Amino acid sequence: MRMNHPTSPARNLRALVIALSICAAYAALVPYGPSRLIGDGDRLRVAQVKLDLGQIVGAIQRFQIDRKRLPVSLDEIAVAFDFLIPDDPWGNAYVYERVDAEDFDVVCLGADGAAGGEGFAADLNRESIRESALSRARR
Repeated sequence: MRMNHPTSPARNLRALVIALSICAAYAALVPYGPSRLIGDGDRLRVAQVKLDLGQIVGAIQRFQIDRKRLPVSLDEIAVAFDFLIPDDPWGNAYVYERVDAEDFDVVCLGADGAAGGEGFAADLNRESIRESALSRARR
């Protein structure tokens, strides 16, 4: 029985395939340029916020249907559904606000982590996400 030696042709071929794969992946990114990829970071974070808010709002609505009331906090959702509430993509906690006994909002404070702001520092909530989706649908 012949054992594969560390310098066997099969091992060398695998190493070559892996190296070529890495080079191909890098070459695929180069036309976009590193600055463009970095510049898209905040846009990608906003897209992640939209996904997170959709999941969190869905969990709150499910809680409201099951329990006939709104949760006191996002922690109550996490416990009720064994659901991990993520931080926003900038590392800040999402803010849950009960408007009244039957209405609520979930807010991401944006890149600056403070209320208000403009551009990527602007607050995002379920209403702003809904308005954004409606304006895209009208186009």
